[in-house]
Amino acid sequence: MSTNERPSEAEIRAALAELMTTADVDDAMGWTSGTAAKSRRRPHGLPEPDAMVGRTPVYFRATFERWRESRPGQGAGGGRPWHRDEPVEAGQ
Repeated sequence: MSTNERPSEAEIRAALAELMTTADVDDAMGWTSGTAAKSRRRPHGLPEPDAMVGRTPVYFRATFERWRESRPGQGAGGGRPWHRDEPVEAGQ
C-alpha cells in the first residue's frame, strides 16, 4: 500500500481486531458492564490506554494480555487481616 492509498477493508478490520474498548475488557474478564471503566480510575487498575478514539479509551490486545498476566491472583492483598479467635471490642 502506498502512502496515498487508503487501507483495504480487510486491513482496517485486522487493525480494529487488535483494539479493545473497556466493554471488550469487561467481556474478556467476565466482569459486569462498566467495571473496566471504573477500574481505570483506581490505583493498580487498568493501565493507561494505548490511544483515545474520541472519548473512548482503547487498548491493544497485547497491552491487555500483559496487564492481565501481571495481575495478582484472587484474594491477593486488600483488607486488614481478620482472625476469628480475637475478641472484637466495642467501637471497632
